[in-house]
Amino acid sequence: MSEKAYAEINPEVWAAPGKYGKLDIEPLQITLKQPGQVVSKKQYPLSKEGKKGLQPVIESLLKAGLLEPCMSPYNTPILPVKKPDGTYTMVQDLRIINEIVKARHPTVPDPYTILNQIPSSHQYYSVLDLKDSFWGCPITEDSKQYFAFEWEHEEGGKMVKQQLTWAVLPQGYTESPVLFGQALQKILREFTPPSGVRLLQYVDDLLLSGEQEKVVEEATVQLLNLLAKKGLRVSEKKAQLVEKKFKYLGHILIGGLQCIDLERIQGILQVPLPKTKKELRQFLGLVGYCRVWIEDFSVVARPLYDLLTQDSPNVMEAQLAQTLPLDFAVHNIQPGDWVLVKEWKEAPLVAKWRGPFQVTYHTRVKVSETLEIWTSQLEEKDGKP
Repeated sequence: MSEKAYAEINPEVWAAPGKYGKLDIEPLQITLKQPGQVVSKKQYPLSKEGKKGLQPVIESLLKAGLLEPCMSPYNTPILPVKKPDGTYTMVQDLRIINEIVKARHPTVPDPYTILNQIPSSHQYYSVLDLKDSFWGCPITEDSKQYFAFEWEHEEGGKMVKQQLTWAVLPQGYTESPVLFGQALQKILREFTPPSGVRLLQYVDDLLLSGEQEKVVEEATVQLLNLLAKKGLRVSEKKAQLVEKKFKYLGHILIGGLQCIDLERIQGILQVPLPKTKKELRQFLGLVGYCRVWIEDFSVVARPLYDLLTQDSPNVMEAQLAQTLPLDFAVHNIQPGDWVLVKEWKEAPLVAKWRGPFQVTYHTRVKVSETLEIWTSQLEEKDGKP
């Protein structure tokens, strides 16, 4: 993106520490499957380092009004997760809440469907990642109680334990992607892209594509300014503005072609051997995301899916044969420790295509055969031996 176009972007759209977006929408209602049902789970013991790392995070969220003190019969544990830069983020285990809520039908589109909507003629792209997008959606007062958690910290030389809860959609809640996606979809109805530009949305990831660089640049500035006006924040670090090669939904696209991200391949290679049905199901979900790049995926994966049937044992390691190292180099990607062997057999290589075939010859061979036939016909016509 040119400096002139970048200067036209409202700087309020860029996310910053302690700067959170807020949507002007009606508070969202959370409904239980069985009204009045209460679930609670004790807080896990937290390390001293973890508590210290979460302290500034929680203070910032309280100051911004995203968290607030409460007294609730519901409770779920939180976990401190250390990021690569040394700072901490808070992760809340909301699984027991997700099990009792009456979730709306998910309307999140399939990533493959979205990627297939990008015309192959488009050469320029902008990708926008909305920062902490769920926190821009307020929830009703009676819905706040479901997301309570314990927090113990030092205050005035003594330890204070209290309950806090979210005033907005929390991360980890099963409906957060759907509810935010619908709210964002309504906002994007106000955006009219220029002719020849396409806008695609996957939850909080936005993609603009087009054939002409200048037109995509104008559309990008227009969209960013609309997001700023509506109270949304975009990660400036992750923004890809008017690029010819870009990364979107775990795929790399360049010149209308789609490639799988090498980071995703490395992630699959590092997955340990599945030992239970649950672990196998997770593994199949991971590789299934890459099925368009795996030839005959359904055939190759069929034996693994068969292991998920009810009559197969839960522990499957005994059914997996260990791979043997090759005595020659093929590529730099090493095989896993185990592979399922359905059957052993020896058979010659055969073509997958059953015909019809077109037989081709080298030019020299074909000319030689033609000359022999032509000479033979001449000899017979002249009556010479």
